[in-house]
Amino acid sequence: MELQLWLSFLLLHVIHDVQSSSPRGQWTANVPTKIPALHGSCVVIPCTYTYPKPTSKKILNRWRGFWRNGNKIVSTNLPKWKLPQEYKKRTQFWGKLQSRNCTMLLDGVRTTDVGPFYFRIEMPQYKSFSYTQNAVSIDVIR
Repeated sequence: MELQLWLSFLLLHVIHDVQSSSPRGQWTANVPTKIPALHGSCVVIPCTYTYPKPTSKKILNRWRGFWRNGNKIVSTNLPKWKLPQEYKKRTQFWGKLQSRNCTMLLDGVRTTDVGPFYFRIEMPQYKSFSYTQNAVSIDVIR
């Protein structure tokens, strides 16, 4: 697993097709558009996000993050969330949402794990947003 993780990080440095970053005043997720991954390996989807500055003075102290594939939630920062069987124990939410990091790990890559995957943020004291325009596809290599 450690070698697979290292290879995933190495592949990410080779990928230059990363969606451009935006000013902090917009809803934007910075993710690669496509990531190559060997069948059976693990893949890290690096992700940072931005959102418009809230106009109210409410303190944001709760964040819920979800990685989705269509209507399926494949990963979340909520530990008690029931994931679909096909993703159970294969995904880990690595990002710290307070730091605008939404990175996810997908282990045991399957030929069906092509995506597109997108991130959704929910801030109960503010707003929620699905970054469907900033989706990631996985090119599964056999």
